[in-house]
Parts: sequence; C-alpha cells; structure tokens
Amino acid sequence: MAETAEIVEVVETVVGLDTRFPVLLTLMRLKRNGAILDRACCQVIGRVLDHDPTEIQKVASWVDELCLSSEGTIIHRCVSISCTGNGAQALWAQIEPEMEALGLSSFVQPVHCLTCCETGPCLALGPKIYLGESEGIHHDDRPWREEPFDQDA
Repeated sequence: MAETAEIVEVVETVVGLDTRFPVLLTLMRLKRNGAILDRACCQVIGRVLDHDPTEIQKVASWVDELCLSSEGTIIHRCVSISCTGNGAQALWAQIEPEMEALGLSSFVQPVHCLTCCETGPCLALGPKIYLGESEGIHHDDRPWREEPFDQDA
C-alpha cells in the first residue's frame, strides 16, 4: 500500500491540473508509481476528493484490470459526437501519457459508440465501462455490446 502522504500528494498534484477526471488520473498515476490500489488507498482518495470510496474502489478495480491487459486485450475509446462533446479529447489527453507509461497505449481502439452517451466520455474494457461524467463504472454485459460500433462502419 502507498503511504497516505504519497496518495495525498498525487491527488493534490492531479487536482492542480484542473482535470474533470481526478479519480481516474490519480489511480493511474499511483499504479504507475507501483502503488497497490486497495481499500485504504481508495478511502484516502475519497476523503481528499470528497468522493464515495466504494465508487473509487470500482474504478480502482477497473484500473487494475486495465494494467493486467495482455496481448489481444482491446480498450475501446469512444469518439462519438456525444462523448467528444462531453470531454473525450481532454480525458484522452490526460490519460494517454499514463497509459503509455504503463505500456497500454497499443491496446486502444477508437469506436463510434459505447451506448453510454449521456454519461461520457467513456472507455471500455470488456463489459466494464468507465463513465467520465460520474467517474464511475457501468457494467454492460448485453451480448451485442461485445462488439462496439466501429468508427469506420
């Protein structure tokens, strides 16, 4: 587990970036620094950001799964008009360096829609979709969702 002071320092650094996505960005930076994203870590983040630690733990689990991605894993990045209008470019600009540092950028595939338009911008890892608006995770296991709409379709 990362020390509380280290977690607070990362959170304060991220908040200083004036980001709309402090939970995701904080968790990715902590993971990049080798931190374990456990319950205690999520409680510290929740206290500093005034977010529900249970919801932060869901995003932390998503980040853990993301970091365990292997060859063949695809991370879908929604580039629809709705997600773009909700800040997809800003989200991507902030997490792309983190993904590159974690060796994950080669797994990203732009898609036209992840069907969570009102809560985007969205990133999907299998049936779990990160929702930028609430910084939460939505589980969508509908069979047709297995193949998101392709950007070129």
